[in-house]
This record gives sequence, structure tokens and C-alpha cells, in this order.
Amino acid sequence: MDRFKPRRWLNDSAPYHYVLGEIGAIVLNAERYNGMDKLNWKADRAIAVGSSQRLEHLLGVNQFFIELMKAARYRPDANLREWWSERRCASAMAKLVYPDAYGVWEESGISVEFLLEYDRGTESLDRLAAKLEGYRDLELASKVQRWVLFSLRTERREAGVRRALAGSSLPIATMARTAGGRPHEAVWLPLNAPRSKRCLCELSYSAPTELV
Repeated sequence: MDRFKPRRWLNDSAPYHYVLGEIGAIVLNAERYNGMDKLNWKADRAIAVGSSQRLEHLLGVNQFFIELMKAARYRPDANLREWWSERRCASAMAKLVYPDAYGVWEESGISVEFLLEYDRGTESLDRLAAKLEGYRDLELASKVQRWVLFSLRTERREAGVRRALAGSSLPIATMARTAGGRPHEAVWLPLNAPRSKRCLCELSYSAPTELV
């Protein structure tokens, strides 16, 4: 691993942030591809994330999945089966849509497949609503319904986003991070059930649904 401290303010003592180093990249590449010809890693690009405007967003998405991994570590009936990055999602989903991540959460014999939109309040509500067209295209192309989860900065932002997305037939649920709770807990409010917060495993589409 390599490490860096992101630059913020002059006297700010930021914690170390860790990224994959050269040896780690070689090992990971060998596990995935069994050869060096597909090694897609550069030191300057790995460290450049420290000065990227997207660093806070990336940390937020990672923390979302770290919370799920932490919960699974202490619960024998739970498991984070899949965690895909934004880049892998774009490639696998034929660039129909660009979610921040894709995941599959298992708990008590229930499997929930979801796409994550991690919102920091920087996009307009109209732009968020416009993303639904891509999710609809993906649903039609794959013939599978997946939950679209919106993790939102505040309860006020959540209320605005829910109004902007109202009327969509996609399986959508929202949560406000300021309300507390972790992603696997009863923090999710389905768009079609505005008075019933649910745990991640309690979402009504508990497994991928093939469309006919």
C-alpha cells in the first residue's frame, strides 16, 4: 500500500489515506488476470486521488460499504457478497447508467441487489431525476429489477429528492445520513411506502426479479 495526507487547510492534521501500491497492484492483477499484460496501475494516478475534488465522495461511498462489511463480520447470517466500483459498474452496464457502486447484501437468507447513488447535495434535483432514465434503460436491457438506493446528506435533502423522484415505477429507497443508523439497519424509506422505514434486507424486492 501507499499512503498520503490530503491537503485541506494550512494547519489541518488530516489522517493518512491508503491506496493500492505497486506490489499490491501486481498481486491483485495476477489473481484476476494471471498475467502482467493487463496491469492497469500507475503510481501518479493512484496518489492523485488525494488532491481530487471527488475524494470526499469516494470516501463516503467506501464508508457505506465498510459499514456493511463491519456488520457482516459480527453476524454469521450476513454477508456483503458483491461490491463493485463506479468504474466497474459503467463497464458492466454498457454505460447505460453510472451508479456510484453496485452491491449485493445477504442477511437471514435474503439477498438484496442494489445500485447506490451517494449524494453530497451538489447536484440539482432535476439532474438527479434525469438519472432515472438510465436506470430504466438498464432494467429493460437486463430484464432485472434492482433497488436504486439514494444515500442523502440531510433529511431536508431527502425530502426534496423524494419529491423530484415521485411517480417513478423503479424500486427506489432513500435514507438521510444525518438521521443516524447504518446502511443495513431500518433507515431506508421506499418511494412507494413513505411511512415505513425498512432494513436493507426488508426491502420488498428481496432478490433480483426477472421481468417478462
